[in-house]
Amino acid sequence: MHPGQFLRFPVLFSIELGALAVALLTAWTAPALGEPWFRPLESALGRFARRPVLSLVAVALLPIFLRLLLLPVLPPPEPWVHDEFANLLGADTFAHGRLTNPTHPMWMFFETMHVLEQPTYASMYPPAQAGFLALGQVLTGMPWAGVILSMAVFSAVLLWMLRGWLPPGWALLGAGLAIVRLGLFSYWMNSYWGGAPAAIGGALVAGAVPRIVKRRRWREAVLLGIGLVLLANTRPFEGLMFSLPFGIYLLIRMLRRPAAFLPVAIPLAAVLAAGTAWLGYYNWRVTGDPAQFPELLHERLYSVAPNFVWGQRRPDPRYNHAVLREFYTSFEPTFADFHNPLKALTHKGLDAFTFFLGPLLAMPLVLAPRTLASGRIRLLVAAVLCEAIALGCIEWSFRPHYAAPCTAALYALVLQGARGVRLWKWRGLASGRLLVRAIPVVALLMVAVRLSAASWGLRLQAWPPDWSVTTPSGAARAQVLERLHEIPDRFLLIVRYRPGHPTWNEWVYNEADIDNAQVVWARELPGGEDPLIAYFRGRTVLVIEPDANPIAIHPYGAQ
Repeated sequence: MHPGQFLRFPVLFSIELGALAVALLTAWTAPALGEPWFRPLESALGRFARRPVLSLVAVALLPIFLRLLLLPVLPPPEPWVHDEFANLLGADTFAHGRLTNPTHPMWMFFETMHVLEQPTYASMYPPAQAGFLALGQVLTGMPWAGVILSMAVFSAVLLWMLRGWLPPGWALLGAGLAIVRLGLFSYWMNSYWGGAPAAIGGALVAGAVPRIVKRRRWREAVLLGIGLVLLANTRPFEGLMFSLPFGIYLLIRMLRRPAAFLPVAIPLAAVLAAGTAWLGYYNWRVTGDPAQFPELLHERLYSVAPNFVWGQRRPDPRYNHAVLREFYTSFEPTFADFHNPLKALTHKGLDAFTFFLGPLLAMPLVLAPRTLASGRIRLLVAAVLCEAIALGCIEWSFRPHYAAPCTAALYALVLQGARGVRLWKWRGLASGRLLVRAIPVVALLMVAVRLSAASWGLRLQAWPPDWSVTTPSGAARAQVLERLHEIPDRFLLIVRYRPGHPTWNEWVYNEADIDNAQVVWARELPGGEDPLIAYFRGRTVLVIEPDANPIAIHPYGAQ
């Protein structure tokens, strides 16, 4: 994204900015506005926040309830992005009770983006997101239920984390803002890309460390270990960088009083050892090498773009399909800026601002920056800065789930800034108090605006995704699949792309158990499809042309 995009797609951003300007003006001119309503409401919520178990349960259930309430206007998402299909393959694999799948004899016909075909058939991505999706698939038959569950867990863990840094009322406010900004309309809730699992890991790390230093109990040590293991299974590099300040801080405290921290060190080491063993075992099952991550193996086999800004473009490998060559050598490198690091950093910063903060949540950070330099809050600042350094090192353009580990820490900083703003006075009047009260009011107002955007004809930006917009849905492929599922037959679909096919619109993705799937998606090969058709003897063989308008489906061999 570049700054001009704010000018081309200013709708919700401008409305939020305008609402914030009204709040600022009102806070200076009528700071007592709404006092009879705000004071009893704050008192009631404060009492509720001081009931830790009840508030945790309520915060966990709230995103589930609200998202289900939105189903009439925002139905469950259909996968569209390559990453989503890869995660769904991992989920289907886990749901079948396997960590990976054997290489299919006809694997060259099924080769596709972000999926390993050799030495095993598996998603290239770390397994945590697929684990949540698999849980949803097993419990309800819908992987998306796992997405909702992950957001519910994140909301509860976020509240727990914030209570370790802030008073209970402020922690409850932060969890509510996160649900509104991330748990309703964003792609973290409305796609299969992920985001919440890594955010859970970061919240566990950031919430456990202050409690360990204060109480030195084994329970927080176990939660810290779980958070670190979860980060290793979601965003390993970004999670490591985010956790670095917490690790250094905790290590210094342990070295000063080793005997006192022994009840913490032993369970923490045990959890980390178990997590390392698990990850090595998973890597070994997928790649044949405990130290070889599936994503790195996939990059070595297919990708030419470097992973970090200091890397060099790799030599082109041999591709079996033209669409794969086009994707990895032409399309994918466009997401990495080899020539202008400053421009790339600017884009990443603006995209992160758009998704996580916007004008509303950036306001406390801008108006009360000095509050972020106080006491232990500096540890959160250091963690967010380390995450920013990690994102700057990655060659790829920014995706908000890359920064998921620091989500809880970032919201803690927003709330700390809001605490500073609340103390402001103008001519003896509590202007800052009304300004802080306006934050949840404006957030809820923006939800109402988002819900009515279609009826007003408001144009929502598709990229970069912010709190109000998810990625486009793969409705066309899903509709074809739904029609075929209604027919009591088994199909082999040969996907035929036309010249100039956009490689971001991929259709060849299969289930974990290809042979027993009702619909099998395959590519054409220069040598012909006879071996594939012979292997799947007895299936109805169709050719599908996604680039035709309308989409064309006809029997194989028909002109």
